[in-house]
Amino acid sequence: MAALYTGCRVGELGALRVEDIAKDVFGIRVGAFKRSPARFVFLPDEGMAFFLSLCEGKSARDYILHSDMGKVWKKQHTALFRRAVANAGLPKDFVFHGLRHTYASDLVASGVPLDIVAKQLGHANTITVSNTYGHLVEKFREDQIRTRFTLLSEHWRAEADRRRGALDVVSRATQPQDWRSYAAVSITSSNPRKSYSRTHADVLKIFGAAEAKK
Repeated sequence: MAALYTGCRVGELGALRVEDIAKDVFGIRVGAFKRSPARFVFLPDEGMAFFLSLCEGKSARDYILHSDMGKVWKKQHTALFRRAVANAGLPKDFVFHGLRHTYASDLVASGVPLDIVAKQLGHANTITVSNTYGHLVEKFREDQIRTRFTLLSEHWRAEADRRRGALDVVSRATQPQDWRSYAAVSITSSNPRKSYSRTHADVLKIFGAAEAKK
């Protein structure tokens, strides 16, 4: 649960002390680990409740996670996690670090901006997040357009419903075998192209009227 609420690495979680919980922010302070500098990780309310419960009865310098023998939590999780994976029916090769990927995937799939996800994970920029979870960003973008686009024509809305089977076929056919290549566009220049076009006033008026009717 600690990993799923924070996306932290196992070593980062093992080093957490009571004084790191709710330190200056609504979240936890994660100390420098390997090549990653110290950072704050914000928490959802249920995550904060979880971590505060781990602090009860402990002093500020106490570690919040201990083994069954009461020792500092380091590598004792390996056998226990393998057992949990088996009980959950997950693939045998699913390791603890997979919880970090699960955390990040959930944020990206929910539409959280990549720079925020990167900061939560402790990455210096969005490159790693984009390369690892970019397919979820494009899928989210696709879902947003398909479900939130303002209705322009009742006729074509009805036609879309009539062609639902064909649209589903197109949707399945456009999904690549390698999800990393979904909606990928080759870039020949690092400089973004400038656009000098402006939306016509009549078009803005139509969309404004449609928005007002909601």
